[in-house]
Amino acid sequence: HFIYGIDNWIYATVGYSGIDVKLGDKRHEFGASVFRFRPDLSEIEHLQKTTNNTWGLGFTEEGDVMGSTANNNPSWILSIPNKAYAGSGIEQPKTPRADTSTVIYPNTRDITQVDQIDNFTAAAGHFFHTDSAIAETLESNHAFVCEPTGHVVSLGELVPNGSVFSTRFRGNNLYASSDAWSAPVVARTGPDGAVWIADWYNPIVQHNVVFRFWNPARGYDHPHSPYHTGEKKPGAGNAYVTPLRDKVHGRIWRIVPNDASLLRKNPSLDPKDPSSLVKAFHSPSQHIRLHAQRLIVESANPDAIAALEPLVTSEGSAKPLAAIHAIRAIQGLGAEPGSKGHSILTAALKTKDALLRRHALDALGPDDPSVIAALPDLIAAAQSPREQLLTLTIAAQSSSNDPIAAAVLRFVSNDIEDAFVREAARLAMRRQGTAILAAALKSEPADTWHAAELLEIAKRIAASPNRPALDALLASSSAAWRARLAPVIAAASTPEP
Repeated sequence: HFIYGIDNWIYATVGYSGIDVKLGDKRHEFGASVFRFRPDLSEIEHLQKTTNNTWGLGFTEEGDVMGSTANNNPSWILSIPNKAYAGSGIEQPKTPRADTSTVIYPNTRDITQVDQIDNFTAAAGHFFHTDSAIAETLESNHAFVCEPTGHVVSLGELVPNGSVFSTRFRGNNLYASSDAWSAPVVARTGPDGAVWIADWYNPIVQHNVVFRFWNPARGYDHPHSPYHTGEKKPGAGNAYVTPLRDKVHGRIWRIVPNDASLLRKNPSLDPKDPSSLVKAFHSPSQHIRLHAQRLIVESANPDAIAALEPLVTSEGSAKPLAAIHAIRAIQGLGAEPGSKGHSILTAALKTKDALLRRHALDALGPDDPSVIAALPDLIAAAQSPREQLLTLTIAAQSSSNDPIAAAVLRFVSNDIEDAFVREAARLAMRRQGTAILAAALKSEPADTWHAAELLEIAKRIAASPNRPALDALLASSSAAWRARLAPVIAAASTPEP
């Protein structure tokens, strides 16, 4: 999968084959994961490992990154990116499970599987319904997850689950076929508003059917496939070698509304006409909005910023989807401090709309001067667990700063029930290091979860070249803090000279 993301990077997934590529003087090597790269290949960023073979990826209307893996994990969500863990000493977990069920509901028993019987075992695709033409049937952000062995495109209902999302699979299918050859591998809303399905149309889907051939309709349950025509051992990579595999009969399906007039004609996106591209930001189609955004960014025309500004400043809260694409287009055109684009994004940090604040924050980046100045207030103002997670994730990547450290300390002084918010808070505390420890030592120690984290931070500083700063803090701290920190510091390894 290579998908143009709302942040102007290209997003992708990889499975067991992994990535091993050298870009400039840096080698990138990782297994099953979600990652992104810049269109000019100047940078690759590993975002998070996934649980197994990863064949699905998609973005919600709001820009959240989700996907599917082949085996028993048909929906996951990108939680906290790898960059936020850098230097923290905390190991990044794999993408958390979003699915509430892994059972498939085909309309036939003529299905062939190897393992994960009656469940997602070759899940592929994870696009969302991001249009309005079939709104009477499909809700916004309905997930399309294919299971080619079951001949279905399952519908997942996206619902908030604290700071992340759950994808409810309750037996609803967008597409289900009784044709034993039908093997949908991706479903996506097209620019016309219809849902387009790529059907591999192949009676053998899985790579390793040689180990088991299970098909209840045909009475098959063989430990070794009777149709394996290779040598006694499997082919390369445990491949099932058989003439049953088809290579010529792929199909494309299109699901349309009963009222064909609801379908959209080809949009007019003229790269030489910025006004037509800005107008497209109001389209109900995320597909069209993303292409319009991409064309504006590729034009490198700074004059487009003037046309984009009203979408952020005047219409933002009323039309948030258009506004976030405008924010990201400005980001792509350039928003260096002192520029017009920068002033627009800085103003968006103060809007009442949490979605706009989120995208302006991410577009400017964790070390932008406006972000560093605004983060303390944004941390304090974050209300929903989702906003708290995303704001603290930015703080976990920002430079050490006394006001940010104080804001993080105030935040963690309250109970945090959400596991992902707490993880982001831990990362922010560790990034703030000496600054947050200095703020904490101004009051007496308490027996809380964050107090234990402060001890760990002190231990890490004691074992680092920054040890003199810690000694200076202790000299002016209370006797209670010195007593609590003394054994922790003593146990720390001596820093190298």
